[in-house]
Amino acid sequence: MTMDLRRPLLIFALYVVLLQLADVIADDESIQLEKVTVLSGKTAVLPCDITPPTLDSLYLVLWYKNDSDFPIYK
Repeated sequence: MTMDLRRPLLIFALYVVLLQLADVIADDESIQLEKVTVLSGKTAVLPCDITPPTLDSLYLVLWYKNDSDFPIYK
């Protein structure tokens, strides 16, 4: 396949992936947030049940702090 054909196909594939992601995000259920407070130097217990539903699996867990755009743990 020539370079002239690869670029439009790649752009189309990316577009399809983004459409699928938008659909998944739109169907996502609401979640309840819990605030956790801990003193410096002490151990925090995070309420994080990451057990996937039956016949599903967990691939990635991201933890964010405050309104950060970048995860503090992944």
